[in-house]
Amino acid sequence: MPRLVKKDFIIEISNKTGLTHQDVSTVLESFLDGVMRHLGSGNAVALRDFGTFDLRVSRRKLGRNPRQPEKTIPIPDKHIVRFRPSGKFEEVAAAVPISE
Repeated sequence: MPRLVKKDFIIEISNKTGLTHQDVSTVLESFLDGVMRHLGSGNAVALRDFGTFDLRVSRRKLGRNPRQPEKTIPIPDKHIVRFRPSGKFEEVAAAVPISE
């Protein structure tokens, strides 16, 4: 499956809207910074028809080194970002053909 990078996304939006690449880049960077800033403050970010970003805590646990399975390594609590897609997003994803 091909990969869309930020530069390609900027070009696509620029071609669709007629905005300059610099303007689109500025808006996209501001959007991403805003999402990260709000998540960093502990707030969820909900985007209608797209999905919701929020933070969850991955609780501490004991891990093991495969090379030394007798030794356990404590893994501390950490925040992880979770994305829950909207129903519309899930419909789009479900429509993608599965290649083998």
